Amino acid sequence: MTETKVTAELIEQARNGDQSALNQLLRACEPRLLRTVDLYMDTRLQRVVSVEQIVQDTFGDAAHLIREIETTDGGSFYVWLRGLAATRLSQLHQEHVGSSETDGMDVTLHRGRMPQTTSFALASKLIGNITELENESIRAERKIKLQSILNTMAPEDREVLAMRHFEQLSFKETAIVMGLSEAEVGMKFLKALRRLKQFMEQMPGLTKDAK
Repeated sequence: MTETKVTAELIEQARNGDQSALNQLLRACEPRLLRTVDLYMDTRLQRVVSVEQIVQDTFGDAAHLIREIETTDGGSFYVWLRGLAATRLSQLHQEHVGSSETDGMDVTLHRGRMPQTTSFALASKLIGNITELENESIRAERKIKLQSILNTMAPEDREVLAMRHFEQLSFKETAIVMGLSEAEVGMKFLKALRRLKQFMEQMPGLTKDAK
């Protein structure tokens, strides 16, 4: 039996009240969801609640709402779960951080209703991939330059870059989230990647990670 069919069966079992099946689905999604929440979580919110707590609370939401899920597709299941995390994260953001338009937010977690991450956060993640030891001032300078390049990208291109490169969503999953075709997602990703690699070629340790 293929992995897709196994996932579809687990989803159906979970919808029918099988807690073991639901737990298996959630455990499989947990590493990816932790990365996603960490990427989009405002640093000010991290003083109030941990990434791990948000993910666990999202799992609780999934347990209550699983009967409402319509998909039996594994990729769509993760997108559904990601949407629950985004809703919870957005509510916490509104409660503890507010919705100031001066926060420099520019990449959405889930189109239309989610808190956003900044070009600074994306640059920090990329710089964090450098394996060789560097002077802190050099790292700071490169982060600023990288942030400026990210700011020149169209918002949707940055969004695709974040989803594909950092969240490691498939083209299909990214297309579902953004409401685009997989071909459109592929074009946007390649465009953003080309722009980014112009800078990354000068930064040892990054080029091999952005594939």
